[in-house]
Amino acid sequence: VALNNKVLVLLINIGDLFIGVHLLNIAVMDTLVYGNSYCSKRLAWLSSAHCIIMGVISTIGYEMSLAAMTTVSLARFLGLRNGFRVGDEVTRRSVVKITVISVLIVLFSVTIAVVPLIPQLEDLFVNGMTYKLS
Repeated sequence: VALNNKVLVLLINIGDLFIGVHLLNIAVMDTLVYGNSYCSKRLAWLSSAHCIIMGVISTIGYEMSLAAMTTVSLARFLGLRNGFRVGDEVTRRSVVKITVISVLIVLFSVTIAVVPLIPQLEDLFVNGMTYKLS
């Protein structure tokens, strides 16, 4: 149980690190590159490779964090339901289980972040929204 929690908390931390890198990068780009002229350069930024990479990093970060937190919550729920009968010993089976869960979380996060970039599927995703003033 302790190993599972440590690994899942590590995944949450890595996800939060990705989000932090994304936010820091956006702040630097806004301050140093665009300043007060973002609106006039909006389309150039949104279609740039840099923006796409930052979007992928951000999506991987929050998906990893969300999936790991959901898994931790599920494990806690199952522990409550089973009356905390789960032991703290680390077995080969528990290491394999948490490794598989961790790999699935990372693969899920990367898939969610990269699928919208596939040219054949890009029409299925919203690329932006505009509101018509009436």
